[in-house]
Amino acid sequence: MQEDISVETSDQEQAASHSVSARKASRESWYGTFLLLILFVAVLAVSGGIGWWVYDRVYVPLRQEKVSISSLAEVTLQSGVEPVVMDESPPVEEGEVPKEIISDIKQESVLVLNGGGVKGSAGEVVALLKKEGYAKVSLGNTTKDYTGVVAYFAPQREGVADEIKKLLLKRYPAATSRGAVEGDKETSGASVVVIVGK
Repeated sequence: MQEDISVETSDQEQAASHSVSARKASRESWYGTFLLLILFVAVLAVSGGIGWWVYDRVYVPLRQEKVSISSLAEVTLQSGVEPVVMDESPPVEEGEVPKEIISDIKQESVLVLNGGGVKGSAGEVVALLKKEGYAKVSLGNTTKDYTGVVAYFAPQREGVADEIKKLLLKRYPAATSRGAVEGDKETSGASVVVIVGK
């Protein structure tokens, strides 16, 4: 009988210890789940912060359009509103260029290249242009030979080229002006490129 009681007591102790270990394992499992949940929330918060920073500092500035006068003109024309042009300049006689325009023309960039002409001829053209008040004149050489003296002008810079051609005609009676050749770095290196050739 005593043996039965001791077996019964040991069974109860084993059941109790088994129950304690089951509760302990359950609590550890819950702690593990809780730590994983906290780690997941932290990773989400960090990645969201990085994503917002990239959006705010990189994407938004790239998407913002820089407003230019030509884009405003396009928007105005597309909207059907007639643009208002206010011209307060005094009337100009035909063939005469207003002084304000000439001073603006003299601020354009001009590149003078020796394209096979006599050594020093491009330097003489630079000196002539600077003497006439052109502020942004630079000098160089072409990689190939050209014929004649030509003032190549960028789009919408024909007026600048015509003024320079008038000066060139004093020294080079056969000087001409043309539009810059698209894709040719030598003829499109500035607002006006003067090439002194053979």
